[in-house]
Order: sequence, then C-alpha cells, then structure tokens
Amino acid sequence: SVIGINPRIANESIEFTLPTPVGNTGLEYTFISNNNPSGGSTTVSITKSNLLNGIVICDDGTKDVAAADTIQFAANKFLKGTRVYCVSDGTSWHTTAFCLCDLTDVTAS
Repeated sequence: SVIGINPRIANESIEFTLPTPVGNTGLEYTFISNNNPSGGSTTVSITKSNLLNGIVICDDGTKDVAAADTIQFAANKFLKGTRVYCVSDGTSWHTTAFCLCDLTDVTAS
C-alpha cells in the first residue's frame, strides 16, 4: 500500500501503527509526504513496539533503526518528498526512510 500524507493543519499529529508482522510476510507500506507542513507543529510517527529495524537517510547522515518502537519526524519536518518504506518478513518490520531534513529532526526509539 502507498499512503500519501498531507500534513497541512497547524498543530496536527499523524500516527500510523503498523499491524503485527507475524503472518504478514511480504506486507509492504510506503508513506509519502505530498506537501510541506505549514502552520504550527506537525508530527508524523510510524510505530510498532520493538519491531522496527532499518535505516533513516537524512541530508546530513544516516540513523540506525534497531528494535525501535517509533520513527518520528519533528514538527514541520515531514517535508514533501519524504518517504518511509516498511516491509514485513513475518517477524519484524524492515524500514528505509529518505527524508529532506537533518538527523536531529528524526527520532528512532
């Protein structure tokens, strides 16, 4: 599934909780920002307890995602062109994110 995100409203938080990977081998989600956030803080989070693994590629480097609960983009940093790809291997979610922001704007915890 490809999910376009339009973070336009001020002080908006957007959160997606991925389904359990068990029994969902090969299930894929791609989250794409269709426009730049405007107004107050806009936060986008993609979550699944301790089952996110992969990498976030930012303007100024990369960030590892290892047994994380959440990949979170800071307020107004889920910019147009940002993409997060998640695929299940049946035991965890493997993630690759490409973002147009700095390492300090993304948290994987």
